[in-house]
Formats: sequence, structure tokens, C-alpha cells
Amino acid sequence: MKKQSFQVAGVDGCRAGWFVVVASATRQKVLQLNDFCVAKTFADVLSKTTGCDLVCVDIPIGLSDGAKPRECDVAARRILGRSRASSIFPPPIRACLAVSDYETASRICFEHSGKKLNRQSFFIMGKIREVDLAMTPQLQQRVREIHPEVSFWALAGGKPAKHNKKTLAGRN
Repeated sequence: MKKQSFQVAGVDGCRAGWFVVVASATRQKVLQLNDFCVAKTFADVLSKTTGCDLVCVDIPIGLSDGAKPRECDVAARRILGRSRASSIFPPPIRACLAVSDYETASRICFEHSGKKLNRQSFFIMGKIREVDLAMTPQLQQRVREIHPEVSFWALAGGKPAKHNKKTLAGRN
């Protein structure tokens, strides 16, 4: 017999740590909010979501070591088209995680990929590092990277969001 309900967690970094929302989803696409919290560390996220079948994290998982961009980012940009592709920004390459200043990280990124590190990626490098250190092949069975813009695209029937999240129309 197929499972009727799935526990799903959505996770995003925030200033206080990680914002976690846990919901039940059914095959009939009914979603019920079960819990939400702020976890201090990604290890805390993992302990709070042990009962979840799937944990969707808005942070890059599986970093590039060199010049080739990650295929998931290329595919997400292609799906979203020109109007929303810029919302998928390139994550740092793995070698950048070892440094703590932007200039050095950007230089390392340029040396390996031919492109400088963008500031948005740099500002979330601590969260990226935390997830990168925690991930294992076994954990990847239930913890997955998610691009919210692609989720919005899917919810809108294959159409990208019309408005940027920084606008009132986008937040609505």
C-alpha cells in the first residue's frame, strides 16, 4: 500500500539561524502546516526534521570545483526564462568556502571558473559551508536543494512569477 501522507520540511537561512516549516502533504495535494521554528544550526535543523520524508533547503548543495556551472542552476535559469533567470545566482565554488573575506573568495572563484564571486553568494557562504559540511550521500536521500523561484513557476502552471519578491506585488 502506498503511503498516503508525507512529512515535508521547507528550510531557509535567516539571521537567527534557519527558519524551518514542517507540513504534511497528501497525494491529493492537500498541505497542512504542522510546525515551524527557528533552528540555530543546520545540525539542529536535521534533528528537528528526522520524521520528515523530504527536507527542502534553499541553499546550494553540491558545489562545483571549477569552471563548469552546476547543471541544476543552468536548468533552473532555462525553465524561468529571461524574466526571472537572474533570481538563480551562481553559488561559490567549493574552494571559496575556506576563506572569510570577499576579495580573496572572489579571486579564488575567478582563478577556477573565470567568473568573480557575486556578493549575494558571499553573504550566505557561512550557511553554504554549514550545509556542505553536513551533507553525506545518505542524507541526500531526504535533504534536497530547492530553488523557490522554480517552485513558484511550478505552482503557477509553468509560468515564472511576474514580480520580484522585493516588491509589494511580489510579496503578495
